Amino acid sequence: MHSLGNSYCTQFRLTYNRNDIDKSIDFYTKAINLTHQGHPYRAGQIASLGQSYCSRFIQYGELSDIEKAIELQKQGLKIATPNDPSIHGWLYNLGISYKSRFTRLCDLKDANEAIEHLTQSIGYMPKDHPNKPASLTLLGDVYQSRFDHGGNLADINLAIEYQTRAVVSIPGGDIQSFFRLGRLGSSYMSRFKWFGAEEDIQKAIELLAKALALKPSNLEDMDLLVSLGNTYSLRFEYLGQLSDVDEAINHLIQAETLASERHIAMSDILTSLGNTYFRRFIRLRRSEDIDKALEYQVRALGLQSQHYAGEGLILNNLGTIHTERFRCSKKQVDANNALECLTKAISFISEDHPAMPGVLHSLANLYISRLQLDPTLEGIDTAINYQTQAVALTPEGHAQLPNFTNSLGLLYHYRYEKQGKLEDIDQAIHWQARSVMLTPNEHARVPIWLMALGNSFYIRSFNERDYVSFSSAIECYRKCAQHSTLFPEMQLEAAIKWANCVSDPNVPVPEDWCLEAYQTAMDLVPHVVWLGTKIGKRYTDAQKIKDLASNAAAVAIRAAKYDLALEWLEEGRSVIWNQILQLRDPFDDLVAIDPLIAENLHRVAKELYNNGSTLEMHSDPLKDFGAQEKAIQNHHRLAENYQALVAAARKLPGLQGFLRHAKASTLAGVARSGPLVVLNVSRFRCDALVIRPSTDQITHVALPELSLNTVNSARNAIVQSLRRNHVRDRGMKPRPKAEDENKDTFEDVLVMLWKCVAKPVLDALGYMPNTEELPRITWCATGALSFLPIHASGYYDRPDAKLSDYAVSSYTPTLSILLSAMSSSSELPHGILAVGQESTPRATPLPGTKKELENIKRYINEPLVYSQLEGHDATSHSVLSEMENHGWVHFACHAHQNAYNPIKSGFLLHKDTLYLEQIARVSFQNKGLAFLSACQTATGDQELPDESVHLASGMLMAGYSSVIATMWSIIDEDAPLIADEVYARVLEGGRMNTGGSARALHHAVCRLREKVGDKSFTRWVPYIHMGI
Repeated sequence: MHSLGNSYCTQFRLTYNRNDIDKSIDFYTKAINLTHQGHPYRAGQIASLGQSYCSRFIQYGELSDIEKAIELQKQGLKIATPNDPSIHGWLYNLGISYKSRFTRLCDLKDANEAIEHLTQSIGYMPKDHPNKPASLTLLGDVYQSRFDHGGNLADINLAIEYQTRAVVSIPGGDIQSFFRLGRLGSSYMSRFKWFGAEEDIQKAIELLAKALALKPSNLEDMDLLVSLGNTYSLRFEYLGQLSDVDEAINHLIQAETLASERHIAMSDILTSLGNTYFRRFIRLRRSEDIDKALEYQVRALGLQSQHYAGEGLILNNLGTIHTERFRCSKKQVDANNALECLTKAISFISEDHPAMPGVLHSLANLYISRLQLDPTLEGIDTAINYQTQAVALTPEGHAQLPNFTNSLGLLYHYRYEKQGKLEDIDQAIHWQARSVMLTPNEHARVPIWLMALGNSFYIRSFNERDYVSFSSAIECYRKCAQHSTLFPEMQLEAAIKWANCVSDPNVPVPEDWCLEAYQTAMDLVPHVVWLGTKIGKRYTDAQKIKDLASNAAAVAIRAAKYDLALEWLEEGRSVIWNQILQLRDPFDDLVAIDPLIAENLHRVAKELYNNGSTLEMHSDPLKDFGAQEKAIQNHHRLAENYQALVAAARKLPGLQGFLRHAKASTLAGVARSGPLVVLNVSRFRCDALVIRPSTDQITHVALPELSLNTVNSARNAIVQSLRRNHVRDRGMKPRPKAEDENKDTFEDVLVMLWKCVAKPVLDALGYMPNTEELPRITWCATGALSFLPIHASGYYDRPDAKLSDYAVSSYTPTLSILLSAMSSSSELPHGILAVGQESTPRATPLPGTKKELENIKRYINEPLVYSQLEGHDATSHSVLSEMENHGWVHFACHAHQNAYNPIKSGFLLHKDTLYLEQIARVSFQNKGLAFLSACQTATGDQELPDESVHLASGMLMAGYSSVIATMWSIIDEDAPLIADEVYARVLEGGRMNTGGSARALHHAVCRLREKVGDKSFTRWVPYIHMGI
């Protein structure tokens, strides 16, 4: 019977089949019942039965099993003779049982019992006993567990000592060497968690990675994967390297696949996965990551069957996640969920449990989040009490202490804001300064502490008129922004606050301080709007840099640094489009010097270019999660490789400026067909920077009558006027005549633009009205000004008092896109593709499109090629394919501007939509004119005015050098007239004259204006030209 019990027990260790361990217990029990009292085998039989109960507990977690195991093992030892050769093994197994119960119940008595019995076991063993390494390892494990509970440094040092002895004593080639190395690595990880010494986390990863490499392929590696995953996750929190958190997720997902849902370790694995996804969310702010974090913690909680400390820890994790969701969503339900979880958590954890300070901190942190949303909230004294307890319960030297002291400082800061007591802000500064002092400078959280301390110094300086505190605030913001460990969003916020402090005209600081602050902020832009995320996420992130470039340029202009102002405007605007352009660069300069780096960079850039939007386009929640995670991580690595390859290229001779933003001298080269005027609007000042042809000098024109408020008010007035006129889509009939107030709105805005913008620039250029051939001006506007029709500015009841009397107007979203367009070959495919949709499902009919296309076709003469796609033939696939084969394209159809996801704007075709993101992914070569005779094709996103997220800029970025588009929707009957007048000129003489499209549109709009009247603004004003 006993032998059968042994056999089933051995089989269970291989199969983990519940039936095997149950039969083992059954046969051991029968063997004991058949063995009389006093028999020499009885002690061993009882010990074996206890060991099986312990094994079943470890696998399935039923508390009654471990209670039974300890009872039996103690009974067996009691009847054993002192000289029994197996006694060291029985003591070892009893030590395992006590350790297992300690892991579940966190009763220190169990840890002490385990240490006592394991020490006795080792004492019974000869020096060279083969089981000694295992006993030393387990004894080290118990010391590690007791350290994790109580934080006694002596315990973790003993753990490392015993486990090191175990590793050293293993003979070469021992199959268990990987396990011993793994346990030693885990102890180093535990010591790092408490004390934060970087050498400990590096040693832990080194040992765990070596253990995993040494593990025989036929043995399970779940525990090693969990330990290595947790260690990578911790190192990410310390150093902030994204590859570490991705590696952590990989190892933990592998561990999850190895554990069954009923495995006792599954809850810990899921908890670790939840914590790791949450850490990645804090860095990248991907909503999918916080959703996964919540999902894993909920699953982990579901596997906790009784109210043990482990359940309290998971509830604390859930409370923390719900708190962060509340910060993002501002929804009260998230705050309520957080409070419910944390209240339960604190009831499950004893006061002396090492997790108690963390739960108290989480409760206080929840209050901080609620206070940020509602400053009138009561209860701040309770929150301070919670956080004070958390600090008091945390021993000196603990790695979490700086986190707790910083939060205590935040609470005092908020109470100062509510109650105005000077001692509170002084307490805030005291605790936050302590956080900075306690944390190694290379730690990833140092920028967070510096930011909080800077905020406290700043509010003290503001309210108490304290210049010393003001200087301290600037220093904190500077150190945060320039910290070597990248925490980009936090650092950008610090850089902007630093810049705001030193840019205040009432603060007597050198101009160089202001320029340094803004340069630091500009340098952070590519890290905030990071290539390693999908395009949709980058557009969300771009909102964080709104107005940055304009404010930076204003400060540079104030310092008469016009070149720098121009360069900053290029760097900080149309960031995503510029990233796309860079990825399409042929890298010719690099190919000539280092073809290998160029080849690798081209491959990586191509993958990034393709992946940036495929992550957006093909995100399927039902798709295999592992494949999604792999794609996300692959995109991260591609972005990192791209940055590393670019950095390597810049170290080569003559390539220091490789793929850097163009210098002002290069940008000035775009002014070929006429002056280029960059209009900057900021809260500091408004200016024009004028670049004339054949010179790299920049002329500054101050615009003192223009202000940010004026521009915003004008933009809002135009929007409201268009809404009152029901200008939403290309329509069949002329709209009802606008009320006088609507005409007055347009007139007021156009007059303001004339007086404040156009006239000062024309005066600086020395232009006169009605010359034989009007000069051409290309306007590049910033912010809300980019929504306003500068080309139509003027008085329409006075002679020679409107811009169109003096110049032909074009627009460009950036100067870089003009550089790209001019670098294209002048040899274009001799063909025009016309796309028409007279009838589109769920949209008004457009009978004018038929006439519009007929007007184009009658100007086609050999050798020009003309193709036409209408009705069901015009699909997104067919149109994109034919665009490749034609030099020009004309769209006569409905279009859609998506305000919530700008790259989902597109042209409405027969049964589908040709989206902006699809166009952006295509890299057309040597394209000429794109005529977008649809609504809103040059309407950007009001939340991202400087990103030029509209169909017109999309066509420029896709490779078209010239675009005719509309600022808002047009009348269907007007489109054929405009098309007829434009194509009569650009196709004159059988040539495709792309460069003449701006003048052709100017003439066409004049004809339309003559037909409908000057003051029918909504009809003729929307037509604009963009590009060269």
